[in-house]
Amino acid sequence: MQVGPGTVAADGVADPGHMNFYLVSQSSGLGTAVPCHYHVLYLHPRLSVGIDDIERITYDLCHLYSRADKVVGYASPAYMADHLCERGKLYLEYQFGIDSSNSSSGYGNYEDAEKTRRMIQERVDWLNQSWADGAAKSILQGRNFFC
Repeated sequence: MQVGPGTVAADGVADPGHMNFYLVSQSSGLGTAVPCHYHVLYLHPRLSVGIDDIERITYDLCHLYSRADKVVGYASPAYMADHLCERGKLYLEYQFGIDSSNSSSGYGNYEDAEKTRRMIQERVDWLNQSWADGAAKSILQGRNFFC
């Protein structure tokens, strides 16, 4: 038997001492419904919002993903952030080219790690300089970031 959409497991299942919970946001037609683990990083006491409210808001956000007409597995802002990161990766690959030698998951030796560190620093410096020059606004101006 499957758990229904909107099922939250927080007490006794999630990490004790942290504000976190598991949420099943969608029903599963076939197979098993997979919960997503959410962590509340900070909840300001001035907000009159409890953890139950956060769970409900998170569940509601799973219904707002614009590319699907059904409920998605986790909150739609996380989906959009993932799409924007992928888009940013493509822009950086266009700007700097694709280096297939660094596609492995681990570092072979110190030289590979140092080469990767220099490559990352070069990209960070380029982005910071573009932003300081105001070019980032013109690069991004008029671009469609809807995914």
